[in-house]
Amino acid sequence: MYGKKWAVAAAGTVLVLAGCSAEGDGGSDGATGASKGAVQEPAPAGTGALGRDAVQAEIDAAARTAALPGKGMPKSLPSGAASAPPGATQQQKLEARAAACTAGWQWMGTGAGEFVSEPGKKYQAVVTALAKTGWAEEARSEQPGAGGKGRSVRTVLTKRGWTLYATHHALKPMAAVFLNATENACMGKFTQKEMDLLTGEGEGAGAR
Repeated sequence: MYGKKWAVAAAGTVLVLAGCSAEGDGGSDGATGASKGAVQEPAPAGTGALGRDAVQAEIDAAARTAALPGKGMPKSLPSGAASAPPGATQQQKLEARAAACTAGWQWMGTGAGEFVSEPGKKYQAVVTALAKTGWAEEARSEQPGAGGKGRSVRTVLTKRGWTLYATHHALKPMAAVFLNATENACMGKFTQKEMDLLTGEGEGAGAR
């Protein structure tokens, strides 16, 4: 049921990584997603469509509520339709289109001094905070890491036309929390061929 959507979530992770690292200073804690120096308010309760900025604000607020790292977060991806640079490849053009469909946040720690305290509990706190703002949990899965070391947890949440994938990896020596939200109608405009290219499975994927 979620096969295609999980692929989109993976692509969303790449987009957030690429877009944020290009704009911010990176910070020592590896967190990305929230705008520096400005706190946007989450969207008020309602039944209408959610804009990308409102979803990003809710994700950022949930990360703050869970006390996940915030220092040095680069700027969020730009709102609205993104444009690819002159001479861009087909994949880069698709990534620019997909950026307007995506909101996200992430934290990665790979060594001493980079780990947050009890990341698993803070991951669950993020999911709980999102649920309190109207995100409904649709699915949850857990898998052991390679060789039985560590685990990976994924939670799928939905809200007013958006699907959010909350993922926690506890795989020594790495721990990570990813929050990737995609707008269903926006991503639905991509053909299967475009989806394959976007996620690195199609012909010509990876060409830059």
